Amino acid sequence: MEVIEEVAEHGNQNAITDACVSMMAARTAVLGAILNVKINLSALKDEEYTARMREECGQLEKAAVAKEQALLEKVNKTL
Repeated sequence: MEVIEEVAEHGNQNAITDACVSMMAARTAVLGAILNVKINLSALKDEEYTARMREECGQLEKAAVAKEQALLEKVNKTL
């Protein structure tokens, strides 16, 4: 997602909407991976570990959504 931000910032501005769509796809990939982690955590018995992983998943989800939203707002201002 950081690379997409760089491309959107410094790349051809005619392709900024392509960068935005790429960011949306990346966010979806992150959220899908998080769902896979969460379903697998339910099979583990180590409650401390699963709690840490759930917390990390929450942080990753918030970060991915925030990056997507920031770029979408920038693109909408540009258009």
